[in-house]
Amino acid sequence: MMKKKNKLIAVLVVLLVVTVSAFQGTHHIVGNVNNTRFADQYPGSDCGAKINAADTELGSSAGEIWVNNSCGLAWSTLVNLHTGHVLRFSQGGTYTLSAGITLAGNSVLAGTTSAMAVNTTPAVMLQMASGQNLSALITVDGPSAVIQDVAIEGNKSNNATGGSGIVATHKASRLELNRVTVGNFQTNGVTLNGVASPKIFKLMSYQNSNDGLYCNGPAGGGDAYVTDSEFENNLGNGIEINSCPAWRINHSDFGQNSQTVHGSCGLNIYGANRAPSNFEIITNNQFGGQFRDDLCINGSQNTSVGSNIVSNSFIGSGFLLAPNTYSHLVLVDGGLNVVSGNVFSASPRRTSYQYAISVTETHPGGALGNRIVDNVFVDSADNGGSPPWGTARVLDNTANGITCFNASIVLSSGWGIGNAVTSANGYFPTCSFVINSGRASFSASPTLSLNFPGSLIQVFNQAPVCQLNVVAITGSGGGILFNPTSTSITSTVWTAQTSAGAPFTPAASETYKVVLSCSP
Repeated sequence: MMKKKNKLIAVLVVLLVVTVSAFQGTHHIVGNVNNTRFADQYPGSDCGAKINAADTELGSSAGEIWVNNSCGLAWSTLVNLHTGHVLRFSQGGTYTLSAGITLAGNSVLAGTTSAMAVNTTPAVMLQMASGQNLSALITVDGPSAVIQDVAIEGNKSNNATGGSGIVATHKASRLELNRVTVGNFQTNGVTLNGVASPKIFKLMSYQNSNDGLYCNGPAGGGDAYVTDSEFENNLGNGIEINSCPAWRINHSDFGQNSQTVHGSCGLNIYGANRAPSNFEIITNNQFGGQFRDDLCINGSQNTSVGSNIVSNSFIGSGFLLAPNTYSHLVLVDGGLNVVSGNVFSASPRRTSYQYAISVTETHPGGALGNRIVDNVFVDSADNGGSPPWGTARVLDNTANGITCFNASIVLSSGWGIGNAVTSANGYFPTCSFVINSGRASFSASPTLSLNFPGSLIQVFNQAPVCQLNVVAITGSGGGILFNPTSTSITSTVWTAQTSAGAPFTPAASETYKVVLSCSP
């Protein structure tokens, strides 16, 4: 019985050896598993050529091409991935490319899931080979492509005239970048040329010689999402938005950008005539350690207006190139922005910010006015342990200034039941309002209080001098004067008097158009 078992085992071993030998002798012939192609099994001069051979065999069918180290860690053949195909790096390693990868629409470039990291060896790294100076390592030329779970490295010290890590053409609408690290490129980490509706999640873009992310949008680069991303140590802008409207940028980090490129910022937004960067949503981000300004919006010719800048943290910088020169938030021309709920922290004197918020215009009326309210300033005025600003918390020297609202004026009950303020017009510190008396229950010497907008308060070093002049009257009340009876840095209170200086008592259905003017 034992001899029979031994003979059976021997036969099985021989069969196994023959089978394995046959497989080993023919493994270069394509092996397929559910439309998955293994690139190392295809013929070609290098891994790039093998990938192209697998891609060609897939043809118009959807499928995946898997790459491992056996395919080759260095290649010089340009890879073209066609529609519906997935190029998946199934084994980690540094793949050195002397030619790039071009993705068609609905294609995917994927590595293995790993954490974002810089200046380390991640699971899958695609690196530009020395001396190649490629204009792009990855090019996207079709809609709905995806790049995820890879690190893309520019090797810029050995590619003096190289380009960007990822370049997407105007055809690449709805491009998705997810868990991608891109850095050390001579130009930008990511360049989007007129790409509509890109989705960018967990992008780390670092140490690029120009921008971390650049949107060049005149051909239609709006409606984007940038979430949970990091833009660090770029010599230019962390993000530059040129004529790309309706971007949503949130929960992201901007640090130590704008190191050498003149005019760059952590986040830089501007537009062109008929190609605006309007209606951006910038929320819950952190700005810190920039070498120049943190967030810049230039709305020349009203090309960048109507953005929401809400609940961001500006934590200061110890790297500013000059003291009392740069600001956390810089608004030039444009306007109609909402700036609210942000925290602005002053920096030490040796690298002090000039202002937390700077609002200027290049010509009278160039800025339309902004809504700047309910921000927090961490400085020596409110916290003895913090440094001061180089000049002031806020500068707003625009002709239009800050929009006036009916709610800025509060009437006392002496104006009668149903009193109201209407027809607010203009911009602080010059506004006009209409005071409407009520219908009954009047009393002598009613008061009017003006509560200054939060941004205007930051400009004042002391209580401003404000005048309230009556320019039109309807009804039987007669002449009226407003005598300032209480002034502070936050508000001014006036008491109504007759033109002779006696206490004034309103009557029903009276209106008084008043013009406010203030000076520091």
